Amino acid sequence: MVTEEEVIEALSKVYNLRLKGNIVDLGLIMDIDIKGRSVFVKMLVPTGCPFGFRMAVNAETEIKKLDGVDDVEVKVVI
Repeated sequence: MVTEEEVIEALSKVYNLRLKGNIVDLGLIMDIDIKGRSVFVKMLVPTGCPFGFRMAVNAETEIKKLDGVDDVEVKVVI
């Protein structure tokens, strides 16, 4: 089973070019919930950020690369 630390490491590979940092260090990850082989992430997107959708897709892609993950849902909160 995947761990929260592995998910955080995967999420740290997703960058916000406008704010010049990864989404973990920028404090955009609000919650991570792991249930078996499913990972649910709640992610904050700054108002007016044109890259919000792309960051969510990139976050999902990075988490799906982890062993032990079958399903990923990234919920964006504005």
